[in-house]
Amino acid sequence: MFRYLILMGLVGLFLFPVPGSAGQKKPYVPDIAEFDGTNGIAVEADPGLTIRETGTIEFWVAPGWKKDPGYDPVVLSNAGPEGVLYLVSILADRKGIEVAAGDRSVYAAFDFTDDKMHYVAISDYEDELLIYIDAKLVGRFEGFSFKDLPSAGLWIGTGDGVSAPFKGAIAALRIWSYAIAPEDLILFSLKDVSADENNIHPALDYLQGISDFDNRDFYIAENSPPAE
Repeated sequence: MFRYLILMGLVGLFLFPVPGSAGQKKPYVPDIAEFDGTNGIAVEADPGLTIRETGTIEFWVAPGWKKDPGYDPVVLSNAGPEGVLYLVSILADRKGIEVAAGDRSVYAAFDFTDDKMHYVAISDYEDELLIYIDAKLVGRFEGFSFKDLPSAGLWIGTGDGVSAPFKGAIAALRIWSYAIAPEDLILFSLKDVSADENNIHPALDYLQGISDFDNRDFYIAENSPPAE
């Protein structure tokens, strides 16, 4: 039932208008993964998933818990022996979002308690971090950026495979090695970034990783830098 409501919300009741979506022959349905607190997804460490200088992380999310779990459930985390490269979590009361890197965290207020999917985009401009939710800027943090540290892996729906498990749904996760322009984030938030040869994402060469949650998988882009 939860998955059905998510699909209906994404396909039939957009939270904000998506330019260019009218007239598409077949609606794009984002890949969706449901998490019950025990089934996080682990991705092997890859240098392409380290965001250096600038980058963007984007996804759709719907927290599924009602009572405060006593911790902030993690949407995704890239971490290693020297610390967190980047981590995104929804606050326990579902009233905000946290982004962490190294030993620092920043917070932006947003009400996730309506049980709907919301579109999140987090862009790192090397010396400034911007957080967008449903196409609106909800946080600007000067002097904050993701960290270039050794990685032990990427985890989706958990902090490290065990801690801070997430319950709810996550969809259409994309990681870019470039800070994507806000207008392109909105335009492609409910589009396949490469399926339409006449409307390919202008920053496609910077796509480092993309989810295939229908198969509970996450793919590293072919243009990612090789391991050292």
